[in-house]
Amino acid sequence: MKKSFKFLTIIFTFSFLIFNFTGLAHAQVSLVVSPPKVDLKLKPGETAQQAIKITNQTNQPITVKLSVQDFLVQDNHGTPVKVSQDEAGRFLASPWFHLDRTEFTIQPQKTEVVTVLITTPKNALPGGHYAAVYVEPQLGHKPKSTGPKIVSEVGSLFSLTIQGDVKYDALIHNFRTSKRFFEFGPIDFFAEVENLSDTHISPQPSIVIKNMLGQTIANLPLEKVNIFPLASRFVTGKWERVWGLGKYQATLNIPFGPGKVTSATIFFWIVPWRLLLAILILLLTFIATYILVRRHLKSKHDPRDEEIDQLKRRLAELENKL
Repeated sequence: MKKSFKFLTIIFTFSFLIFNFTGLAHAQVSLVVSPPKVDLKLKPGETAQQAIKITNQTNQPITVKLSVQDFLVQDNHGTPVKVSQDEAGRFLASPWFHLDRTEFTIQPQKTEVVTVLITTPKNALPGGHYAAVYVEPQLGHKPKSTGPKIVSEVGSLFSLTIQGDVKYDALIHNFRTSKRFFEFGPIDFFAEVENLSDTHISPQPSIVIKNMLGQTIANLPLEKVNIFPLASRFVTGKWERVWGLGKYQATLNIPFGPGKVTSATIFFWIVPWRLLLAILILLLTFIATYILVRRHLKSKHDPRDEEIDQLKRRLAELENKL
């Protein structure tokens, strides 16, 4: 009886947690900010204006609070991370932003527009500067409630490039295929691109493939990537060709600045050895069969056999006479 009671208690508790977790998940606030990314090229001392739209997709009014904060990207996936002004260093941008309003209420299924004014200082360092306008819903405070409160935060990322003497540089690391010898395609390519520039770059990578004769047989455009300064991104590609034979050369090209390209080259083989072995066995079988048949036909119609038979008969006649 006690075991049954404990079992029912566990089931009830588990059901309660699932019910409450589901309720909290559906309680998340749904806001959409457009555009999600803004890329601007500005001169020192220049002023630019940008409008962002915030849409309330719920059926309840939502009060939102806006803030501007610097961000950096430090991983290989392009994930923006909030940083302080000291941590932003030479990529600082948040003090240049001014919002026409920072807190207001958005009615259900309505969109509000916020004007962002950006004024770059006259002594702004050439290169990239990064800040985001974050939008946080204000869900209010309920002193009697002890449960967790889920707050979603969305924003618009601003990537600013201050014109001037901007350094551009990039490196390709570990350009490779999954292996060096293939029996069949397709062929997958992998690489890591590191941005050593003073600003972000948005290269359109491509892979050029040549055969053993040096002839270009494929030019593969890859997905465009956005790489922040001092960060890396993974790039991948696939050559869909199935059949091939011999040694191939693949060159990855990454354009990263005005007229600048960095490249890396690798080699790989495609040898369908099982197919070649089957063809060789069939060929050898055909040759052996042909030789045996030819010998048989020759031995069957050889005129010397008749001469030998005649000589045997004469020898036999001579022996009888003796």
